[in-house]
Amino acid sequence: MRLYLLQFLVSKEPYCHTRSLLERSFQRAAAITAASLSAIVALPAFGVAATLTSESVESATASLTIAGHSGSWHYRYTTPIGGSCSPAVTGATATLANLSGNTNYVFRAYSDSSCSTELATASAFTTAPGQVTGVSVSARNGWLSVSWTAVPGVANYKVQWKSGRQDWSNSDRQSISTSASASITGLPNATAYTVRVAAVGVAGDGAWSDTATGTPAVETMTVSSMSASNATLTASNITASGATLTIGNHAGDWYYKHTTPSSGTCSSTAVTGTSTTLSDLDAGTSYVFKAYSDSGCSTE
Repeated sequence: MRLYLLQFLVSKEPYCHTRSLLERSFQRAAAITAASLSAIVALPAFGVAATLTSESVESATASLTIAGHSGSWHYRYTTPIGGSCSPAVTGATATLANLSGNTNYVFRAYSDSSCSTELATASAFTTAPGQVTGVSVSARNGWLSVSWTAVPGVANYKVQWKSGRQDWSNSDRQSISTSASASITGLPNATAYTVRVAAVGVAGDGAWSDTATGTPAVETMTVSSMSASNATLTASNITASGATLTIGNHAGDWYYKHTTPSSGTCSSTAVTGTSTTLSDLDAGTSYVFKAYSDSGCSTE
C-alpha cells in the first residue's frame, strides 16, 4: 500500500479550496486502500487436503482411490498396527490384496516413500469374513449332522439346506450356529439334501462355502453270533449315540465289545440278562459288536 503525503499552505489558499483539496486526497487514499484489500482477499487459498476412499471391499481385497491429488503417492494401514509403506502408486487407484477377513482397517495416504507425510484424509472399512471351508455332512435317522472348519474371529455362522430344485431363499431352511457345527432336524428319510455354510461378520456375511450333501436314513449296526454256540446277537433301538444288544440261544452271563472300529474294551461287568444298553457311541460310525463267554472277551 502506498502512502501519500499531502502538503499545502493554509495561509496561501482559501479555506474552501483547502477543504476541497483535503476531501479529494482522502477519497483517493480510501480508493487505493480498498483496491489493495480486494487484491489481498482475491489471493488463492491454500490447497485443500486430498481425500482417500475405499471401494469393492471383500474378505481379502479392496481398492483405494485418492482425489484432489496429482502425482505419485504411497499408502499403509495404521489400524491394525504394523502396516508397511507401499511402493509408489502412479495412478489414482490402488488395489489391496492379502487382507484379513472380518477385520477393521484404517488406511492413510502419504506423499513420501517412508509414509511420514500424510496428504489425505484417512479411509476406514471392515472386511467381510473369509469363506467357510471343510463342510462335512453325516446322515442320521431323520436329521443331518453338519460340521466345518472354524473361521478365525467369527462367532456366528449361517447354515442353509435344500432338496431337489428348492431355492436357497426360504427362511424355514436356514439356521444360525454359534459353533463350527449344526444339526438339521425334522427331515424325511431317503431324501437327499444339499447344505452350505457362510460366516456372519460385522460388515456382512462371507462367501458361501462349497456345498455338501447327505441323505437322512435309519441307522444300522452290524453284530455277530457267538462262534462256540448257536447263540445270536442282535441290535435294536439304534440312535446317534446308543443301542440295545440282545443275545439269543444263550443261558448264563456274557460279555461284549466292539471289534470295529478298531478293538474296543471288554465290558467291565457281566451281563446277567439277555439284553444290555449301549451308550456313548460316536454318531455316524459303523460298529461291529461281538459277544463272549469270558471276562477277557477271548471266547466268542
